[in-house]
Amino acid sequence: MGVECVVVRDTAWEGGELIERTFDWYAQDQEGTVWYFGEDTKEYRNGKVTSTGGSWEAGVDGAQPGIIMQANPKAGLSYRQEYYEGEAEDKAQVVSVNESVTVPYGSFDHVLKTKEWTPLEPGLVEHKYYAPGVGQVGASEGLNLVDVKTELGLRRGEKRGRETPAEAGTGTRRFAMPGARIGGLALWYGLEVAVGLHLGSY
Repeated sequence: MGVECVVVRDTAWEGGELIERTFDWYAQDQEGTVWYFGEDTKEYRNGKVTSTGGSWEAGVDGAQPGIIMQANPKAGLSYRQEYYEGEAEDKAQVVSVNESVTVPYGSFDHVLKTKEWTPLEPGLVEHKYYAPGVGQVGASEGLNLVDVKTELGLRRGEKRGRETPAEAGTGTRRFAMPGARIGGLALWYGLEVAVGLHLGSY
């Protein structure tokens, strides 16, 4: 599709073992809406890839980009987050734009609350919370933002294929389940953002 995207690396660990690594692709339009152009996801067991289910790329095999964040969200507004038939069909609805939440990272007001679901898993509903200027700070399953680290002076990504995203980035966000020890035996994951990558033929 020819769209330059920001790459977000989402890594999940459990018991000190890598269980999933995903590269997500995002772009923002002139009005401010953030679009989701796909993901390259791999699940691991004992260091080996066991599944790539859920991977998709906008413009390939009928897949279409979705919206991950509206520029001007309003309560009741529904939108499709991703679409690759049978693999990625997440949807969301704005529940509120004026929530107050407290997570280990801090307390926030005017928080956006969304309801998210997929027809691929009927009955499964999740709520997520997004704070202005921060992004996602929590989710209904108890995954809460613990810290945000900003790294300056990192090498910016060169133009390269989606199979080899740049090691460069702008920072790391860590989330944890209640009672989890960051980097310890419980589940945690970090988001590492690589900036300025051109993802092939988007």
